[in-house]
Amino acid sequence: MNTVYSTIPSTSGRLAGSKYPNKIKKAKKMKLSLRQRFKNWLLRDDLSSEGMKFQLYKASGGYVIETRSYDQRKDRSEYHMYIVTDDKNLGNEIGKIITLESLR
Repeated sequence: MNTVYSTIPSTSGRLAGSKYPNKIKKAKKMKLSLRQRFKNWLLRDDLSSEGMKFQLYKASGGYVIETRSYDQRKDRSEYHMYIVTDDKNLGNEIGKIITLESLR
């Protein structure tokens, strides 16, 4: 048996309702004003967004607190360790450590 295929009339590459058959519209980018470019420059996120990481270890007689941060300009991680004895308030000492590290 022979199979017969029928052909469907072609629209010659045109989409329905399209005036130009081979052109695809691209989204135009809006030009930024000087004010918007300045704002984008001020708020760009090329600073360290890693933040600061803490590790708290229980030790005999107190706690050991390790802080880690990444310095993108130097491309290295910085580690610092602090000892908090039992006779001091842990919350107050952590607050002091955060203040000290953020001032570095």
